[in-house]
Amino acid sequence: MPTLAPRKIKVWLLAACAGSLVVLLHNFAIPLLPEVRIAIPTNSIQPETTGHVSHAYASPIAAKLGASPNDHCIVALFEDGQPLPTHRTDENAIRNNGHGLYLIRNGRLIFSASDNTDPRTNGRDYDAYYTPLRSRSIGCAAAVIFAAVTVGLYRLNRRTSPPAVSIASVATEAAPRRFKLHLAGAAFLLLVGLYVSTGTLSPYAHNAPPHVDPASGYLYNLDHVHFKVLFQFLDGADRSVWDGALFLRRILFPVLAYPFMKLWGFEIGGTLASLLLNVSGFIAFILIVRRFTGERAAVFAAWLLALYPGAAYWGGLPYVYSTIFPFSLLLTGGLLALHRGNSPARVAVISLLMGIAYLGYDLVFYFLPASILLLLWRRQVVSAVLSGACQVIPLLAWLMFLRHGLGQSLTNSNSATFDIVLKAYLHPGDLARWWEIAQAAPGIGLSVFFASNFIFLPAVFLLLLAVNAVTSRIVLHPVESVLLAVAAALFFFNHLAPDYAGPWQMRGTWISRLYQPIFPALVLFAARWFQGLPPLAPAPRFSLAAILLAAGIGNALIVFGPLLFNPLALSETAFFSFYDCGANPAGYEQNLQQHGRRPLGF
Repeated sequence: MPTLAPRKIKVWLLAACAGSLVVLLHNFAIPLLPEVRIAIPTNSIQPETTGHVSHAYASPIAAKLGASPNDHCIVALFEDGQPLPTHRTDENAIRNNGHGLYLIRNGRLIFSASDNTDPRTNGRDYDAYYTPLRSRSIGCAAAVIFAAVTVGLYRLNRRTSPPAVSIASVATEAAPRRFKLHLAGAAFLLLVGLYVSTGTLSPYAHNAPPHVDPASGYLYNLDHVHFKVLFQFLDGADRSVWDGALFLRRILFPVLAYPFMKLWGFEIGGTLASLLLNVSGFIAFILIVRRFTGERAAVFAAWLLALYPGAAYWGGLPYVYSTIFPFSLLLTGGLLALHRGNSPARVAVISLLMGIAYLGYDLVFYFLPASILLLLWRRQVVSAVLSGACQVIPLLAWLMFLRHGLGQSLTNSNSATFDIVLKAYLHPGDLARWWEIAQAAPGIGLSVFFASNFIFLPAVFLLLLAVNAVTSRIVLHPVESVLLAVAAALFFFNHLAPDYAGPWQMRGTWISRLYQPIFPALVLFAARWFQGLPPLAPAPRFSLAAILLAAGIGNALIVFGPLLFNPLALSETAFFSFYDCGANPAGYEQNLQQHGRRPLGF
């Protein structure tokens, strides 16, 4: 491999990249050092008086934990040895609701007892656990170092040409038969991961106290009835059953799964349809990557996605959320097709198909602006207007039918949330509180980046982004750039808003799942990097292979963790960080112990 920069400088920069990435993981993903326990003295606890009934109490013990203001993601609070429910960024939720919610703000631990009793007199012990060298200030410093060192690597090599892939490496392109074997093997592994996420093992079923099927004992999410009513709507149920249903706007999955649900019932038939849809979307995306990038890239993407926990999280249940994984992949394929350049008729067809996909889940917030930005990037203004119009037609048509044909309101507690956030910008209120919220956004953003795609895929992306400077030397594809840019814009819209009240807080680490749809951009970059990877010396080749293997093992421990008794508590940590929704982190394993570890058929 030709020398791209002075060897010692390059080695030191790569070492700094690796070290800062480890610190990033420690602070914003998975703690790598053992926890330290600090008891909270009863005499340090004071009530949070607000002029009305409040369940909130505060202790200055946070200062002894080494936690800076708003470092609420790094401290775990236990009551008599049992973990309390998750932290929130909304202090009002602690005051008004309580039941064990807690956070750290302005150097104080603000919390509530599990039963809203007075923690000074209820006779219980409260202990805070923190991990050394784990705070937002340290993590953000590591992020700055990682970014600076990565930029340094690129600047050192800016005057050299990207390394050419040798004839020998081109010859390693998978033969058609070998490619099919790779695709079949990866698809089978994905299917196995999806299957062991069914029955009592589905992570989303454990997100809150589960709905237990009385006949089979399988577990479903607490909102099970809201999803089942969509099948009943299609099956001709009386209006009283589905009138005002929460998810009627997301009708595509029940339509696709209806034959399965009709034959085998909503739960079993819908789950089988979900498995089929996820595997089909996976295969289609790999074929798209093969067409647009190459077979090496497609094989790499296939194995990278085969153990992706974001498919297993949703795919083992008969819910509309099971479309997130396959439709995000297919919509990314649509962006690739639009970027290639097409006739107006082809743009219209691709855009209409993308619009139909938006009837499955609210991916319109990502892929509609991304497609418009992509076409404007290519200075195709007419195509951008045409594409945008065609993408919204299916969704608007269905919404108008719901409103005027079925008399359904288009506003509910979910859909009204973004309106609440927008109004907060128009009426900012307390500017000091707004500044406090804005200061917390960068650290929350780093936590969300790792949690939204289950730790290891984002870590692989960051690693390859740095290593790319001295290996493949590819640049971000416009499709990757616009998708990441839209996600960043959505994040800052949610997290820089002034303080507001409402049924949902759209900021904080509790709802990292909102940003899951960026995963195709991460996978696509990694696949293109591998496609252009030149031959490497044994040492760097072995190092990269070991790191990628470790990431694969990490994903496997998350996907198969529920079945394997949660080794290292990795699956529990990853699933809880992805979406906690007020659930008790320990409840996940407790549910498995109570209801068993049984996929469909057991």
